[in-house]
Amino acid sequence: MRTSLLAFALASFALGCSSGKDGNGPAIEATQQAIQGGTSTGASYPFTVGISLQGGQSLCSGSLIAPNLVLTARHCVAQTADGNVDCTTAVVGSTFPTRSFGVTTNPNMFAGGAKYYSVAEVIEPSDSTFCGNDIALLRLTANIPASEATPAAPVVQHKSFNTSRYDTKVTAIGYGATSAANNGSGTRRIKRAINILCMDGSRTYCSSPQTSDFVKPSEMITDPGTCSGDSGSGAYDDAAFTGGTYWIHGVLSRGGASGSQCAEAVYTRTDAFADLIQQAGIAAAAAGGYPAPAWTETEPQEAGNTPFTGGPGTTGIDGGKKDAGGAADAGPGKTAGLGESCEGATNCASDAGECLDFGAGFVCATSCTEDATCGAGFHCEGNYCRSGDPEPETTTTTTTGCSTTTTPTNASDATPMVLVLGVALAGIVSRKRR
Repeated sequence: MRTSLLAFALASFALGCSSGKDGNGPAIEATQQAIQGGTSTGASYPFTVGISLQGGQSLCSGSLIAPNLVLTARHCVAQTADGNVDCTTAVVGSTFPTRSFGVTTNPNMFAGGAKYYSVAEVIEPSDSTFCGNDIALLRLTANIPASEATPAAPVVQHKSFNTSRYDTKVTAIGYGATSAANNGSGTRRIKRAINILCMDGSRTYCSSPQTSDFVKPSEMITDPGTCSGDSGSGAYDDAAFTGGTYWIHGVLSRGGASGSQCAEAVYTRTDAFADLIQQAGIAAAAAGGYPAPAWTETEPQEAGNTPFTGGPGTTGIDGGKKDAGGAADAGPGKTAGLGESCEGATNCASDAGECLDFGAGFVCATSCTEDATCGAGFHCEGNYCRSGDPEPETTTTTTTGCSTTTTPTNASDATPMVLVLGVALAGIVSRKRR
């Protein structure tokens, strides 16, 4: 599948908020929005757990990866600034006391009699930078019995971009609400077949000097599916999920919203923190009195674990494909003009710029600052010359904390994230999903 990056960079990144809820279990904040278009899991997939935070004032999601070990987002367990996330400055503060957390496998966190497990230890990366390090582990005070939940497994022995082993789609499961208008958080829901849009090491890379203020090499971006309340939830390999194997590629860090709709999601990759996760798994097994999980063992490396290091228009180790599952590149020596179709190994003409993917296929494109610099029949979109006239101006409503504002935007600004340059980056409002 050839994936394309959507209007991620220009979406407003929403952190839902609302009043708490009384009940027999912990009072959980009913955060706005959640897995978009998902369905209830019922009693299935109890390895996706709900996490009560700060004595029940809010919630996050997580993944049970060993009988007494839960994988989640770091911002769920430590002090971070509310609101917008600027990856050039955002840092993580002090960790909340372990008594602040409760973990349940119940599909409804509000259910009477829902059992909550207490937390003995919080394990985090040493780097206090928020973006790229938004991952944490909770070691529980007691083992969750296999009769209640069989743990999933993090992708740590091989790289997530290794397409000989892993899919280019994920399954999302979390405990958030169904929409901004329906405060229904606390129920476990699932959505299948969500595209991975980009992942460093693959041919669809995310990070670059132009995008370093909102995405890091240790993160990946997926199509819409998750929303507020799903922070810490796992991105499960979709093909393996179909076969009953539950591999976790990452934990949900943050994501976008446009009005009541959730936009693309940023996950912190598990393979980027293999050592941290494997060491935590070994220590948790010793504390829990069970054999260390198989994923704590290092496996021999293979060609698919070697990262692709080229840029657009080059051929990598994946057999000449433009991206995971994509069509083969055209042969060398071909040329294409501005706006014309091109392939990964095709050389654009000297005045036609680079071979780039704008979502509808690879085309030759040059950089620009305004329409006049592109010439007749082209317009400047996302700092690149595109064929045709610009789309008419539309209105997009974005959510900022508890308030909404309406601002005019140009629909043609929906550019691939890896291509957003200069002034376009000023429109990014990135927020944590809790």
